[in-house]
Amino acid sequence: MKSFIKRLKKAPWSYKQPLTKVPNYPRMPVSDLFVWRCSSDWNTFFELTDIAGMFDDELEVRDQFVIICLFDRKGTLFHEEKHQIQRHKKITLDISTFLSKTKSSVGTFCIFHSHTPYELVKLGSFLAERGYLSYTYKNSPIRSFVHGNLDAIARLPGGEKQLLGTRSFLSRKYNLQHQLLGPANYDIAIVNPTFSALNLTCSILSPDNNIIDVQLVQISSCGVGFIPICVDESQAYRLIVTSHLVMARPLVFRIHNNNMDVFHG
Repeated sequence: MKSFIKRLKKAPWSYKQPLTKVPNYPRMPVSDLFVWRCSSDWNTFFELTDIAGMFDDELEVRDQFVIICLFDRKGTLFHEEKHQIQRHKKITLDISTFLSKTKSSVGTFCIFHSHTPYELVKLGSFLAERGYLSYTYKNSPIRSFVHGNLDAIARLPGGEKQLLGTRSFLSRKYNLQHQLLGPANYDIAIVNPTFSALNLTCSILSPDNNIIDVQLVQISSCGVGFIPICVDESQAYRLIVTSHLVMARPLVFRIHNNNMDVFHG
């Protein structure tokens, strides 16, 4: 009986609410919904690797490519391009070279591999691109790296895209796993891997749990929202994101003077 009551209490938080959905078709490539920033101050790069070649030594080079899809801040697809993969090599993609068709300075992108090795198929798995991207700030020669967050989008037959993010029946709170320390400016970036617009409440709290500020953000499907937070010297804040996402784990940019770091929160 105790076990039944425990499961019953968990049901509103777990029933049909996985972290991510499974694509509707087998063998379909999956990608994270990566964040790009490109402007006079920012640039974004992606480390493209021959993932399929790690599993299939007999795969012909000419058969390997990726489809790169770029979305603006509001989740509108503005560019899609096939890009050849180099066998057993890693190449660095400069995302700014794909942005001639948009005036946006921020957005999202995904990368779908053309081949899913049989070793993954027989396990009932998918080839998911959740590799490393990097950012530069203020023309610094040093790039800050961060890996993909979660399986967010799949490319189905015919090029149709299936968003894999899931919503909770009840609103959930995500406590940022990083204390916002001053002096610094923070940009908190959250993507929307679901099919409809997403509303978030971002509460900034002092160490003694007093509310400093509350920001309301709406993010379009496939889009990205930015929450700017300025932390004065000697201050330390906490951030709580309230939404219907099962996991609203953000990407955090910390900027102090001309120095920048990026990491998952």
